Amino acid sequence: MPSVIRHSLVLIFFLAGSMISAWAQAPAKPLTDSNLIALVAGGALTENIVNEVRLRGLLFQPDNQYRLQLKTAGADLALLAALNAAKINASAKSDGDKQRVDLVRRLARAADLIKKKQYPDAVRELNAALAVDPEDAAAGFVMGELLRQQEQWPAAVSVYREVVNRDPDFPEVHTKLAFALYKSGGEEQAISEAEAALKRTPENAEAHKNKGLAFEAERKFDAAMSEYREALRIKPDYAAVHFDMGILCVDRRDFEGAIEEYRKGIALDPTDATFHLNLGDAFNRKGDVDDAIREFREAKRLDPSDLLARDNLARVLVSRDLDAALLEFRELVALAPEFEVCRVCFGTALYKKGNLRAAAEQYQKAVQLDPSDADAHSGLGLVFEKQEKYDAAVAEYRTALKLDVDSVLGHKGLGRIFLKKKEFASASRELKQALGAAKIDAPLPTTLDGEHQQLLDTLQASTGADSLRIGMV
Repeated sequence: MPSVIRHSLVLIFFLAGSMISAWAQAPAKPLTDSNLIALVAGGALTENIVNEVRLRGLLFQPDNQYRLQLKTAGADLALLAALNAAKINASAKSDGDKQRVDLVRRLARAADLIKKKQYPDAVRELNAALAVDPEDAAAGFVMGELLRQQEQWPAAVSVYREVVNRDPDFPEVHTKLAFALYKSGGEEQAISEAEAALKRTPENAEAHKNKGLAFEAERKFDAAMSEYREALRIKPDYAAVHFDMGILCVDRRDFEGAIEEYRKGIALDPTDATFHLNLGDAFNRKGDVDDAIREFREAKRLDPSDLLARDNLARVLVSRDLDAALLEFRELVALAPEFEVCRVCFGTALYKKGNLRAAAEQYQKAVQLDPSDADAHSGLGLVFEKQEKYDAAVAEYRTALKLDVDSVLGHKGLGRIFLKKKEFASASRELKQALGAAKIDAPLPTTLDGEHQQLLDTLQASTGADSLRIGMV
């Protein structure tokens, strides 16, 4: 991975040293052979590329060899068909020179390598393309996609910005820069770049999507939803927008809406594990554990290397199938020892299985990884309480409450111990606070869990206090 960064700096240096072109105020130029193949290689939407072909026309004659290179880069039938109707500029040459042919070939080859995630080889092709024509910014646009694939957002921002400096008229660069800026935390700049893209091509679904993402990051939910809907008006089959709308619904705690959007995305792209992962999360937040398990399993099947899918599956299995949950946790730890697996969840599964020593080890690892994790201390409290080490348990529960005043496990744990010690006033206080915290944390209105109700019943029987009956909606 570091080698990719070092090689990409060659391209960034070239672009940074170029002057801002006077083309900014001129009408859009016809697309060159490198422009067009860079759009395909750089991940532009087919609809946007077709629109550019229609609006700009071509400054070259696309022959069969060029069409083959477009296919190698990832062009679909819609784009290839658009070439047949494209307006060819009068100055276009029908016989491509060897230099242009080599440039196009290297850009197409780089695109193929990026799709295969062979990034160092793709960088070498892009540097070779740059050597063929140092004045052409097309290699920079493709480099931006390579960096995007590797989630190197600041580097991607630098590359796209320098493409703009070199050629302000380069198609789709504002669209791509908007997304990279959003991912880098520059929401206002992202909105400006998306608006720049829309000023050039108003029917740009990707620009509307990116603008919506930036609004959502600013928690301007209504503005974000408006942009997403506009993106879907332009491109009804835009699966990524349904995904983003699902996330927005979760932000609004509209889990039913999120489920609907994720399902629409899956209908359009059933092979994307991330859709199933997020759908499982929405089901889990809604309280539909069995549906969540099904979706997490599907995400794992589609992408066995998806560590989040495995972690989420293990977490929800704890309440349904302890043996299956433990198997998932152990597989995950073996597969990725450095991954921040939910050690608290792993510990809870081991605790429920009765393996207190192993449970304590997982809770202690959780504390080491994140000393501010209240649930890890509550887990240790559970282990000590089970071992009848009440002073140690109380200390852990109190630590949990210092870290999170609304820790349900902390309040409930203290309530249990005080009840056992017949300190009824303290038990009543802690159980009431646990109930109030449960109301705050509940994703949806719920009822008392069995253990909590039993504790309150025991306390009522011991004290005769009707005031302990605090109903939940």
